[in-house]
Amino acid sequence: MLIQPFWLTLGLAVFLAVAGRAFFVRQRERAYLQDFARRHGLNFSPVDLIGLHDRYQNLRIMRTGHSRHVWNVVSGMTPAGRLSLFDYGLELGFGFRRIRQRWWVAVLELEMAREGWIAGPADEQGDRPELSAKAGPFLVRAEHAITIQKLRERGIEDLLASAPPDARFEVRGQLAAVAVPAENKPASREQLLKTVMELGSCSAK
Repeated sequence: MLIQPFWLTLGLAVFLAVAGRAFFVRQRERAYLQDFARRHGLNFSPVDLIGLHDRYQNLRIMRTGHSRHVWNVVSGMTPAGRLSLFDYGLELGFGFRRIRQRWWVAVLELEMAREGWIAGPADEQGDRPELSAKAGPFLVRAEHAITIQKLRERGIEDLLASAPPDARFEVRGQLAAVAVPAENKPASREQLLKTVMELGSCSAK
């Protein structure tokens, strides 16, 4: 009879410790994001008040997986266009094969539509070799063969060489997007912001 109350008390203590730590981490992250947004002249909201999943549904990353969720949104106008930088969660598979992923995503809304292309780690094979090319650690895939040549002329290789090796890039219509796994420590939100701004500049040439 004495064992059961002990384990219940221990279980409750562990639960409260985990919940308390999660609350502390969440509050610290929100404080950082508020400061981050203020320093860059942007706005912060812990919830998605814009409806970014619907706004950016043409992007591949926003159609990947299921149980998709957007939060921690930093947004506002920049000289290159409207910017949204946010946390994005999704799940792949079901049951015991289910995998949860968390990404940091930055999307820049360009003034004019651009030729579509995507880039990811070079070990991800392209469906059509004639529409893909290696650029540093990345494989670039485009909708038209001439697009890759134009990207090289615009210095896309320099941009990709300085990006986190597990980043994902996509330009589609008026949207230029970069996504990195949230657990990738070197890929800070500062670097993500810098990369998407450079991507917008490269795409606009």
